[in-house]
Amino acid sequence: MVCYQCLECAYIYDPAKGDPKHGMPPGTPFEKLPPTWRCPECNISILKHGVFRRLED
Repeated sequence: MVCYQCLECAYIYDPAKGDPKHGMPPGTPFEKLPPTWRCPECNISILKHGVFRRLED
């Protein structure tokens, strides 16, 4: 699965880990995160265009 990095704070969303603290179980791909999800580090909205960058393998 592909990881994504928050360009505001450098947090990396790893789908293999998910974000259990905010209700996203391991195995949840970034594309399946709900529009209400926010970066757990800086609290920026996933809806803000261009704030998350796909990390290439």
